[in-house]
Amino acid sequence: MDNFLSDYVEYNSGDECPRNYHLCTGLTLIASAVARRVWIKRGYFTHFVAPYILLVGEQGDGKSSAKDRGKDLLFDALPDVPIAPSVTTREAICKYLGSTESIRTFKDPDDVLIEYHPYTLFINEFKNFISVNPSGMINFLTDVSDRKHFINETKGKGTDIIPNPFVVLLACETPEWIINYLRQDTITGGFMRRLIIDYEIDSTGIKPEPNPPANSAVLYAKLKSHLQKLPLQVGEFQWTPEARKFWFDWYVKNKTEAKDINDIAMRGYRKTKHELLVKVSACISLSEYTPKLVLEKHHLISGLALLDLLEINRPKLSIASGRNELAAPQQAILDLLERNDGMMPEREVLRNSGKDLKPSDQYSVLAFLRTTGQIYYCRLQNDSVGRMMILNEKTYAKKKVAGHIKDKQ
Repeated sequence: MDNFLSDYVEYNSGDECPRNYHLCTGLTLIASAVARRVWIKRGYFTHFVAPYILLVGEQGDGKSSAKDRGKDLLFDALPDVPIAPSVTTREAICKYLGSTESIRTFKDPDDVLIEYHPYTLFINEFKNFISVNPSGMINFLTDVSDRKHFINETKGKGTDIIPNPFVVLLACETPEWIINYLRQDTITGGFMRRLIIDYEIDSTGIKPEPNPPANSAVLYAKLKSHLQKLPLQVGEFQWTPEARKFWFDWYVKNKTEAKDINDIAMRGYRKTKHELLVKVSACISLSEYTPKLVLEKHHLISGLALLDLLEINRPKLSIASGRNELAAPQQAILDLLERNDGMMPEREVLRNSGKDLKPSDQYSVLAFLRTTGQIYYCRLQNDSVGRMMILNEKTYAKKKVAGHIKDKQ
């Protein structure tokens, strides 16, 4: 499909960054360009296309590269869009949002002049961004989301009432830090369920020469032009009847399934996943080169497909953050297997996990994973050496169906 998001991913296809990092960055650019000029009504609620997105991966996986390339394009196309420093404080953000410098205006469909206060946060390391006052910054991001007014209490200077704030967040962080702060309850459920997390476990191929595609100049011109057109979009999104029906059926199904999820973090996320779906689907609609403020069924299907894809790795962060001190090593072993096509020789698993675990803890972790059916010890038919292999649940099921299991212990 010829649209901004597909062209943006193609433009960045010559580097080593995971594709989804670029896709999520593209959503951020669309939201920053259109700002609070468009909205989606849903009964009592009004949603704006201001996503909070966190790119999660190991060091060197391309998070910052993906973010920075998007930031450069946005600044080139729309230098008037306010972009925050990568390291700042809650007080500095509130001070800026409450200043005349942050004021932007547009006329709504009824020709009423609307004042709003946008700010886009491109953050190199989320840990540094919230380091001065972690709970204060998290509470701010939670409270300012989709608010008609944001009230900021200042020490000795009274109260600032900021009308129509519009804060977009694209930040980078490692899984270890996320897990640690989830365990400390610093990153609260209210913020986490508003957050789109793109946790990439396995980076893409090796590219010694990360060259843009041959048509990069044409693509860049299209991308820049589209971002410059988006501020002309003003008003409320309309739903097609087909989109309404799809939304209703999915909403009921999602809410029903959410009740049965044991992981409390994932349960909270699924209960409000519909809000993220609205925002992402609206961005996908605005990605079309002839944008219309219309939500169609295929926008919702595409938005849901992206969220479902990103949801696969999300539970690994909350599971590993459990109070059990061995929860993180358990998840580390499962991630290790996944990065190696779902199976490894037992000796290699022991060697890797033994770097961070005492022998007794290593035994306990592997025994728990084995007892709970998350790993299997097997010998394979086509292995002439007869090595004992450890397989994750998914790979074991495939090998068993294919008849590749020689014996299981």
